Amino acid sequence: SHQWPTGYGVRSFPALHEDSTMKYADSALWLVSAVTEYLKETGDMAFLNHRLPYLGGGEGTVFQHLLRAMEALSSGTGRHGLCLIHEGDWCDSMTHVGRKGRGESVWLSEAYCYACLCMEELCLQTERKARAAVYRRKYRKMKDTINRNAWDGKWYRRAYDDDGRPLGSKSCKQGQIFANAQSWAMISRIVPPKRLRSAMTAMKRRLRTPYGYTLFRPAYSYKQDSIGRLTCLEPGTADNATVYTHGNAFLTVGLLMQGQADEAWDVLSGIMPYNPNNPSRARIEYQVSNGYFGLDYGPEPGRAEHGWMTGSASWLYLAATDFLFGLRRTYEGLRLRPQLPTGWKKASLRREFRGTVYELTYRRSGKGSGNRIVRLTVNGKAQDPEIALPLAAGKTLRVEARLA
Repeated sequence: SHQWPTGYGVRSFPALHEDSTMKYADSALWLVSAVTEYLKETGDMAFLNHRLPYLGGGEGTVFQHLLRAMEALSSGTGRHGLCLIHEGDWCDSMTHVGRKGRGESVWLSEAYCYACLCMEELCLQTERKARAAVYRRKYRKMKDTINRNAWDGKWYRRAYDDDGRPLGSKSCKQGQIFANAQSWAMISRIVPPKRLRSAMTAMKRRLRTPYGYTLFRPAYSYKQDSIGRLTCLEPGTADNATVYTHGNAFLTVGLLMQGQADEAWDVLSGIMPYNPNNPSRARIEYQVSNGYFGLDYGPEPGRAEHGWMTGSASWLYLAATDFLFGLRRTYEGLRLRPQLPTGWKKASLRREFRGTVYELTYRRSGKGSGNRIVRLTVNGKAQDPEIALPLAAGKTLRVEARLA
């Protein structure tokens, strides 16, 4: 009921506030992600048939709402074949990149690929094979377009403004490389192995700080009308080259999805309050900060900027449970796909899922550091690691996995 008939969602509440009528191009994406993850978590497939109103008139089933969201994401492309950014995307400070209706977002195009994968999987699960094939074709087409038109030589560009000028390119004096364009190339599975290594090297060299990765660098230091509000922010603050927690959560998930467990742990541990490289006076011990001031912030880089103002909590939870510990939710149940860092000999996690409590313990044999499950037991009985864990509502299952 907070989705416009166009497929776009509202950005803030109350729903009719001026900010919610702005066309932030990523609003439709999160509907697809939220619904598909909810379905995997609960198994409540009947939810897809539930009818809900659109904001401003009309109604449709939840599945029809998802179709509208996908139509919104693919409703227009620019001269490079990429998704239009309109009045901003996840970075809502890129207010002028597409104000003339021609600016394109590389990040949104990657996120659209991710949404296509989500919808393909959902359609296969619900016996909509023809529609699943459509989303597979759309995914392949956009994947090819991104790799053809958004690769800068060593990393992916971030966007193109209304006049076709790139953001996130070595040709830019400021804002040369953006973390989100690299992390979502991983999440959307569009990045070839050679480019993955190149982008990881570039990020580590240019974006890594003692307390996490900055959103981009160098920071913008003067107003640029073709980009917008982002360039008006003080360097190293807000969206302007801070160590943004949300961006680091994306990067952690992306690296884990690509099997880069040690690199992911470096990112995740870097933003944590216990990080010894960040002075204690700069931390917010009891809450998730939205980020830390970047290296370009002269007075005190590394100081926590805001508390209780971040979308990071759910992504950090996802990073830890689904991808680091590998308790991956699927439509069939939980599957184990661990990505534990080198040096972890034992790890445990308690997770409730569809009424079943799982007490999971991983152990590594000898001096091994791999993440391949060589033996799996559930309540002492051998289990095939390639199939979903059994469900037993109201019960606790002891799951033990030996890795090599």
